[in-house]
Amino acid sequence: MGQPPVDEAHGLLSLTDGLLVYGGRYEHEGALAPHTHSFVEVVVVTGGDGVHHAPGGRRRLTVGDVVLLRPRVWHGYENCRAMEIYNC
Repeated sequence: MGQPPVDEAHGLLSLTDGLLVYGGRYEHEGALAPHTHSFVEVVVVTGGDGVHHAPGGRRRLTVGDVVLLRPRVWHGYENCRAMEIYNC
């Protein structure tokens, strides 16, 4: 799979102009620094585990968990162990 159709400017991720929706698989090990998006994000955990960090606090994620984020809400991941997610 090539690079996702996402652009970054001033720490804000946005979908490439003209793109209405995108889905992709990612695997996180360790940590992913807090970041934000210009779009709604749905995260489905399909493998491993980790900790999701957002304004509402930190929560452990395991297989079957789903996270829904509004645009411009920062979030990140910590203590990930082969955490496989699908983002849309």
